[in-house]
Amino acid sequence: MKYLAFTSLLFLSAQGIAHDTKTIEAVKKDPSVIAFIKNVAISPDNKVSFHEMPLDSICGFVGCESRTLVNVMITSNQSNAPTKSLLARVTVMELNEKMKPQVAIVTLN
Repeated sequence: MKYLAFTSLLFLSAQGIAHDTKTIEAVKKDPSVIAFIKNVAISPDNKVSFHEMPLDSICGFVGCESRTLVNVMITSNQSNAPTKSLLARVTVMELNEKMKPQVAIVTLN
């Protein structure tokens, strides 16, 4: 139930569907997300969408770090087809270009 409420919150967030940002690109390249999409989005009727919601950010001497929650949703136009979701937390250092965004899969208990 928590998962359903949380994904609904993500869906209704002010950010809406994200365009290809640095965080979305990092999620698309993550091996866990690639495997999830490959296993779940078997049918050509399935649609994969990415929704992002900013969590927090902090700035210091080294640069600014931000964390964003990204919901990978797979939906279908078929009747009574369930929506599948995967949550990923992405950490990005804004002023340090050498550090790549770090992606961690989130599991709700």
